[in-house]
Amino acid sequence: MKKSAFIISKPFQYINASNIEDLQTKDCFIIDNFYDAEKFTNLVREYSDNWNDVQIYKDNYKALDYIIKNKNTYSKVYIDSDFGVILSFYLNRLKAIDVYTYEEGYASYNFIRNKNSIKDRIKWLVSDILGLKNWVGGHSKTKGMYLYQPEMFLKKIGTQKGKEIKSFSKPISDHMFSLKEIAILFDKIDFTVFKDKKVLLYMTNYHININVNAELESNYKDCIKVLKPHPQMGIDKDFFELFDYVVENYLPAEILIQRLLTYCNDLTILHEGSFALEYFKEDKKMKAILLSK
Repeated sequence: MKKSAFIISKPFQYINASNIEDLQTKDCFIIDNFYDAEKFTNLVREYSDNWNDVQIYKDNYKALDYIIKNKNTYSKVYIDSDFGVILSFYLNRLKAIDVYTYEEGYASYNFIRNKNSIKDRIKWLVSDILGLKNWVGGHSKTKGMYLYQPEMFLKKIGTQKGKEIKSFSKPISDHMFSLKEIAILFDKIDFTVFKDKKVLLYMTNYHININVNAELESNYKDCIKVLKPHPQMGIDKDFFELFDYVVENYLPAEILIQRLLTYCNDLTILHEGSFALEYFKEDKKMKAILLSK
């Protein structure tokens, strides 16, 4: 019986990938492009019984190289994005293997680039020849997409002939607390210190926003300040000292938000366009502030 390969390049993608119902034997390929990826991989190996094999690779291409060399072993590949010229060459070599993308935030629900200029249109003519489309899941090799909000995709991207639009096995709010290998990441944090308190959470992008200092000094002196660095952001100890708590880069923001909302009275989130907030937009205790560039 052939196997399925799951390529995962961020901790939250791991949560999404493990929420796909696939009855075949499954191999997990974690990409070493986030902080402490090797430590995260070892946790998955130790605590998860979802995978036949767990490997770590430098990038998507190395993982795909392995799959291509063992293409008689696999019948399905799951990856967060099928967009990119180089990636397109790899996907086209998968031949009889079905490719599926799975949700990766805003990118899964929006067109990637515009086609306003002549230069843009030329790029897209070349991309079309390679099988690329202007949205994730659109590659000619891709059979379908796994989404939490299929109706949002249909509204923004539109119906796409020949593509399977699939739903995840469980709602994200239920699934993300069911994984032992993820739950153990949060055991070190004593969330009772946030009980009945006002909390300010800053979720960085790849870099620190220069407007954060002014926000912290003027508006949030009475809050417990928590910093959630982006998984692919380095350590800046001087900046980190402005906060009462700094959580590990690789901790999924979605679970951190859920845990904070469980304990605190009021949660304000400073962010730069995080899709994680989409899952909690109905919660009255949360206020999200988009920082200016």
